[in-house]
Amino acid sequence: MTSLVLGVVGVVFACFPYVGVIAWPLVLAGLVFGVLGVVRVWKGVATNRATAIGGTALNVLGLLICVGQTVLFVSVYR
Repeated sequence: MTSLVLGVVGVVFACFPYVGVIAWPLVLAGLVFGVLGVVRVWKGVATNRATAIGGTALNVLGLLICVGQTVLFVSVYR
């Protein structure tokens, strides 16, 4: 659940150019929680498979947006 919440907030913050700096730590922490959730589901300890996968996917999307914005800003302001 933590991964999903961090993923949603991270993707929203990543869409805004200067607020996107806040998204970096959110999506990275959410990605860690999402991978841990998927591992727990795989081991049979947890039953929230859809939430763990959805959170991980959202955090990967947020990370891709952050990296894309960084590459865009570096290429424009160089």
